Amino acid sequence: MSSDEPVPYGIGSGTWPGLSRLAADAAQVARAARGIIGTGNDTDQDAAVQRESLQDELGDLRAAIDYVIGKNALDWGAVNK
Repeated sequence: MSSDEPVPYGIGSGTWPGLSRLAADAAQVARAARGIIGTGNDTDQDAAVQRESLQDELGDLRAAIDYVIGKNALDWGAVNK
């Protein structure tokens, strides 16, 4: 049976909303970075694909960071320090 209530840590949750999305997006950034690091340089034929992937994942992570900061009343100044 499915519930309309968001799970804790999920988008819209009452418990640390967005935290699970933030963790998932951070893992995707790490995965993309490992792909680049694993080639040993940036001249591999897949460099353009790797760059695009990293940019996409960083964009997702940035949005997740903004969401978590805003929805959890975190201090932007402390985060930007």
